[in-house]
Amino acid sequence: VINENGGWEWVRPVNGEIHALYAADLYKSGFKEIIAGTVGRHGVLNYPGYIQVFNSSGSEIWKYKTEKGILSLSVDDIDNDGWNEILVGCQEYFYALDNYGKEEGNSTTGGRIRAILATDLEKDGDREIILGSNDVYVLDGNFKRKWINKAGTEVYDLDVADLDGDGNVEVIVASDKLYILDKDGKERWQNSTGMSVMSVCTDDLNSDGYQELIVGSADKNVYVFQSKTYVKRLDARRYYTRANKFYSSGNYTEAKKNAEDAKRIYSELGDSKGIKECEELLENIENSENQIIKEKESAREYYEKARNAYLSGEYKSATRYAYKAKYKYLSFNMEKVKECNEIINKSIEFLKLDAHTYFENASKYFEMGDYENALLYAKKANEDYEFVKDEGGVNKSEELIVKINEAIGKKEKEEFLVKGDLITLILVGMIILALIILVILIIDLVIKRKQNIEGKPEVKVVVERPRMEVRKDEKEEKIPKEPIEKKVIKRKPLGKIVKDRSKGEGSSLRGLMGDELREV
Repeated sequence: VINENGGWEWVRPVNGEIHALYAADLYKSGFKEIIAGTVGRHGVLNYPGYIQVFNSSGSEIWKYKTEKGILSLSVDDIDNDGWNEILVGCQEYFYALDNYGKEEGNSTTGGRIRAILATDLEKDGDREIILGSNDVYVLDGNFKRKWINKAGTEVYDLDVADLDGDGNVEVIVASDKLYILDKDGKERWQNSTGMSVMSVCTDDLNSDGYQELIVGSADKNVYVFQSKTYVKRLDARRYYTRANKFYSSGNYTEAKKNAEDAKRIYSELGDSKGIKECEELLENIENSENQIIKEKESAREYYEKARNAYLSGEYKSATRYAYKAKYKYLSFNMEKVKECNEIINKSIEFLKLDAHTYFENASKYFEMGDYENALLYAKKANEDYEFVKDEGGVNKSEELIVKINEAIGKKEKEEFLVKGDLITLILVGMIILALIILVILIIDLVIKRKQNIEGKPEVKVVVERPRMEVRKDEKEEKIPKEPIEKKVIKRKPLGKIVKDRSKGEGSSLRGLMGDELREV
């Protein structure tokens, strides 16, 4: 401890290297105590550390040994009992000790705890503990985890402040970038310095009522952000977020209005990235508006077709068109959706009646044995039952179709058997007739052969063509001769012919051959 003259007020040894210090009035004495957090042998964090408390005169009040080396300290009245607790971050372990070194609670994180803060985030009178480790961890007064935000890769410092003047504090996080979180752990803004942000604090530097952000970066620069600018960025982001929500819900009028407000603020800030995002959103809104115009026209056409089909009794077409119109109306006209549902429901009722009628007709025709019509109506009934998704109707119509097909198969088999018998009878008759003809031909052939063997002549009557004679007394008048009927006797072979000239029978050999040739 150094006095006002720059000399040492007092010096006291501690157990290890001091990596954290804090001063607070632990006992309400009006004097502050000094709390030192140490790291074990040679500054290695994996060795045990100590919390050592000294009074303002340098006397040690108490000491507490921790499992790992200590990196961060804070003091706050966590349980609202009027006495401060000491909050300790040693490696990944967190401890809460009372003002005499008794442990009240603990927790763990996924990395080194470099920063600890306590504040009432929700303005409900209860304090929350904020730990800066590999992520941002928030614990309630009973040391139970409330939320985690994965801000960057490693948290180096923390602060809290009401930056936008809305009465709620924001959590300011120094990590690979500068992050600002709301009370529920949602990211509201971030900014990069090009290198890691190592420390942060807030204050109203110019007394204008707005807190400024003071940032120490690893790039060896100090950055100051005006919270007024931050508030504008928040407003721009808020408008842009609203525009996206309205766009997603199909409210393009409000979406367009909020996107234009966001673009205006980003233009004031000179934020080219924000301007580009807004312009892209506005373009999407315009495209969607054009698309919705087409969708409205298409929905109207489908609705008219559904209505006309319904009035014409074409209930399947009416149902199909009504469904198409309904899905298009869903995004912009719920009243029309109701009208489409009405057409669908009524059409399905009529289709159910039609299906029932078809099934009854099919059953009647089946009983009458008119299987063709029975099958026709059964298929119609099955088709309608399937369309209206009547499982019971589908099952019974399919059973009837099976019965009809079985009956048709049986009938066709019987008809085939009858036709087969008739064809068999005809074939047998044809075979018998063929046999009779064959027998007759055989008999005729036998008789002819027998006649040839016995030498009996066959007599044939040959009618010669009439010959034309020319009378001399008349000028070449042709007078036909009377047809001459001759009997031609088929002779036996020449060697057996007996010529009897005295009786005038027979003829010369030449005459006989002429007769034979004439017969041929």
